[in-house]
Amino acid sequence: IYKLFYCIIFYFFHIIYFIRIIFVSQDNNEAYSYNKNMETIGQRIRQLRTEEGLSQTAFAEKLCTTQDTVSLWELGKSVPTIELLIKLCKTFSVSADYILGLEG
Repeated sequence: IYKLFYCIIFYFFHIIYFIRIIFVSQDNNEAYSYNKNMETIGQRIRQLRTEEGLSQTAFAEKLCTTQDTVSLWELGKSVPTIELLIKLCKTFSVSADYILGLEG
């Protein structure tokens, strides 16, 4: 009976270990994907700003935000709020799909 108990415990811990590996790797992939999306948004905003020939300050003024905020977007450390995303799309005649990296 001790051997049976030992086998059950042994397999139980191995199953828990493998489940943990599966979930941790999925979380890391999701984090990587999220960070890549933030970088893409920042790159698109920088590209849009430079195509318009605007400094970060002038760009920020058109959107009623700060230069620091624009800098954070471009560095991929932050993303625009929904309100600012809508304003950005209307002001510069681009789609939200483009800014968010959902279309080429």
